[in-house]
Amino acid sequence: NVKELNKLFSFSNKFILYTLLLISIPIIYEMDTILFLWLGIKDEQTIIFSQLIVVYSIILALNNPLSILVQATGKLKKYSIYVESVTLICPILTYVLFYIGLPAYYAYISMIVSIVIAHVVRILCVKSIYNDLDVQDYIKNFLLRSLIVTLISVIIVGIVHTYISHQYSRLLVVTITCLII
Repeated sequence: NVKELNKLFSFSNKFILYTLLLISIPIIYEMDTILFLWLGIKDEQTIIFSQLIVVYSIILALNNPLSILVQATGKLKKYSIYVESVTLICPILTYVLFYIGLPAYYAYISMIVSIVIAHVVRILCVKSIYNDLDVQDYIKNFLLRSLIVTLISVIIVGIVHTYISHQYSRLLVVTITCLII
């Protein structure tokens, strides 16, 4: 049933994203405190690397429902070739960024850029394989709405983060704020 599959697809996208945001936003904002409590370090590079890998993980997780749709059709060859070819941008882009002298965390930024481009290719591939995917609906009702929810959550948590100076209290309040939002 196409209607049920599309409903499940929409639900799984939202569930994955909002669950990850619930966990990730406080982690991103409080990465310095978490790393200090966990590992006893306050290295700025490690904090940036960790924050970027969390962002990368969120974006990468958005691919799961699309990949499952393709797997359900059994038409993996073309999909895999196109998507994986795009991810090869990452090492090339990383090399160029390092060659021009940018800091090490730009490797993670190139990973994020390549996975975003791969997501666009993934959407187009899924549309060509699964004709009942409404790309406009996916963009309008999932991606744009999710972006708005994410931005509002990040701004609200950022405001709370800014006004509380004690790191342990801030960690608790930021986490609670994210749960409420």
